[in-house]
Amino acid sequence: VVNLTATNATVGGYLTAEDCKARPDGDRATSNTNYAVGRDAANLAIVPIVDGRICIYRSTPVHSIVDVVGYLSEVVDEPVPPTTSVPPTTSVPPTTSVPPTTSVPPTTSVPSVSWFTPSPPTRLDDTRNTGACSPTGECVTGRLPADRLLAVDLGDSPTAVANLTVVDAAAAGYVSAGACESVSAGAQFSNVNYQAVAASANLSVISGDATGKMCVYSYSDAHVIVDRIGTLDRTVGYGWRLTAPRRVIDTRTGNRVPAKGVVRIPLGVAGAGAVVNVTLTGTNDPGYATIGPCSTLTANVEPATSTINYGRDGTVANVAFVEADGAGDVCVFTYAAAHVIVDVQSELVAEHDLGLVTVAPTRIHDSRNA
Repeated sequence: VVNLTATNATVGGYLTAEDCKARPDGDRATSNTNYAVGRDAANLAIVPIVDGRICIYRSTPVHSIVDVVGYLSEVVDEPVPPTTSVPPTTSVPPTTSVPPTTSVPPTTSVPSVSWFTPSPPTRLDDTRNTGACSPTGECVTGRLPADRLLAVDLGDSPTAVANLTVVDAAAAGYVSAGACESVSAGAQFSNVNYQAVAASANLSVISGDATGKMCVYSYSDAHVIVDRIGTLDRTVGYGWRLTAPRRVIDTRTGNRVPAKGVVRIPLGVAGAGAVVNVTLTGTNDPGYATIGPCSTLTANVEPATSTINYGRDGTVANVAFVEADGAGDVCVFTYAAAHVIVDVQSELVAEHDLGLVTVAPTRIHDSRNA
């Protein structure tokens, strides 16, 4: 499970994270991160590993960054294989092979896997309304300043799956979120990349500290919104089933979803839901979109939380962990008229065969340093 960032693009395009099996040159059938000139972009992705490596396809010249935040593991008593370092490279080819970088000593114990439990979307913090409070309790009104941390109470669960949104930033930058002791100006990972003023969002898996709090660092003064959409637990919740990535809807073959409209999407999954990549493109106006069970979304009724934020004529993507209804469908609400694209990355299932092991965010690839 990686955070995939595109930066310094010379022309708009997309990144696709994939295994390194031989494939024909040319466009991919699915995408993970969409970027534009002058707009860095990041997105969470679940990527299959073959022979200890993943590959990154670039549709146009761009730098790519990969931060590992976890991995899916079978619940078996097997050692975790050691990994290797990222070899240097002298060019930025369309597809870059990215091996893991941190050394993991072998162990004979069962990995501490977690299961996903969806929860009603809950806004844990919104500095536009509450200001920004530090881990030691000092609070300021307005934006989160660049020289301090925002502390957010995670409640009863030590690990949350949350949508992080940055709005009204004073300048371009990034945010890092995690346990308070691991987040600072020198942290070598990021969750959301943003531009001045425009809104940017990214789904994140965040582990809190011993006090049940997480912290957010922002490179520039910015408003930060944290929406929890689920929790991770070591005893209850959904497991994962890996599937080949597939596109289940692309409205560009027809009409845009109208403003404040809802589109129903058959996921074609046998399980309870899926991890999906949601892309909005061809947007008429700035706005946001929310994905969820169809019973929770109604045309012309604005939801309380969002999955993805977009500008006029933009293309943006974000990952969502979403429950399906009894027919295996989900719905997307969009505030402004837009085309909607959804790619399934994996299924959420009742069986506890494959679980998520969270790790401290680790940067394994940054083509800017090659």
